[in-house]
Amino acid sequence: MSITDMDRIDGLIGQLAEAFDVDMGGLFDEAPEIFEGRSTESEWMLQCSKASTELAELIEAAVQKVEMQLHDGQYHPRN
Repeated sequence: MSITDMDRIDGLIGQLAEAFDVDMGGLFDEAPEIFEGRSTESEWMLQCSKASTELAELIEAAVQKVEMQLHDGQYHPRN
């Protein structure tokens, strides 16, 4: 069983990804001029959603990697 299977960690990763999605999406309202000729609002929101999903996947993979290293003793004082 991986720590990322635990509800608390999974929930925290989800909260972080959601906050990222909301904050990045809000940039369109804060500074619409930076998107001119690059993305419409709906395109930007879709990009933010995809990016937040990838962020959650990357964080989960990093947590699993560190967890395995911990189980393997890589953080033991003698290593």
